[in-house]
Amino acid sequence: MLRGIFCNFIFAILCTQVNAQQVVPFKLNGANNILVTGVLNEKDTLALMFQIAMNEASLSPDRGTKAQDLIFDHSVFPEGVSVNNRIQIGEIHLDSMIVFNNEHTGPTAEGKIGLDLFQGQVFEIDYDQQLLKTHLELPDTSTYQAIPLNVRNGQLFLTLDLQINHVNMQDQFLLQSGYAGGLLFSNRFADEHQMDKNIEVYAEKKLMNSAGQTMITKQGILSEFHLNDISMVNMSAGVFIGEIKMQRVGYFGADLLRRFNWIFSQDRRTAYIKKSKYFDAPAYRI
Repeated sequence: MLRGIFCNFIFAILCTQVNAQQVVPFKLNGANNILVTGVLNEKDTLALMFQIAMNEASLSPDRGTKAQDLIFDHSVFPEGVSVNNRIQIGEIHLDSMIVFNNEHTGPTAEGKIGLDLFQGQVFEIDYDQQLLKTHLELPDTSTYQAIPLNVRNGQLFLTLDLQINHVNMQDQFLLQSGYAGGLLFSNRFADEHQMDKNIEVYAEKKLMNSAGQTMITKQGILSEFHLNDISMVNMSAGVFIGEIKMQRVGYFGADLLRRFNWIFSQDRRTAYIKKSKYFDAPAYRI
């Protein structure tokens, strides 16, 4: 919450400029993360993971000697935040960017870049061609399905239809390109519907904090759920159970995102999707 207020305050003062109708090539790493090449302050070239669940940029503690001369303010965030940075990603130039320090990211990445990459524009994730694209106006979506999105504090949520114990229900999931797997259920949903018993579990791990509280992570396969009228079968799904309740929202992870090509409206309240070449790929197992 504090982070969101801080970023909104900064952006009320500073202007992020993004050129329109531009294309950025990307690669997928082994964890289904989107990786782009960014140049920070015309000096350091970094591999950045595109994180659809955040807005600004951040640097990983594993970036080695890169960007070590960046000046960070530690008065609000202990790890530090730097403002008024310039980032170039492909043909896109971003000015006055906020950069947070020491945030973990995906494998082989040295930092993250969020939705500010497409500030004020329609954008597209084309997994078939491995391209990110910006548009001044909505392109042709005649071969896509429109799905409504719920925008909360700048984050994008979609609604899925699930059938648990022969009961139809819906829940919302955060688009989370940093999570390698498929679905990750919130603690609320997992507890209410005993999801650890409603997935075919293939991996389990028990964790304990210093107070002796336990958390068990279970990874499994969910037989079926629906996005609009699209049936998704035998996808990976995870739950946290136990005394530690940290998973406040559900995730629609990178393994599911890659199964579609996406176009996001300028106001981010509608996504247009169609199946990508990865739609029938086996479920990614964490």
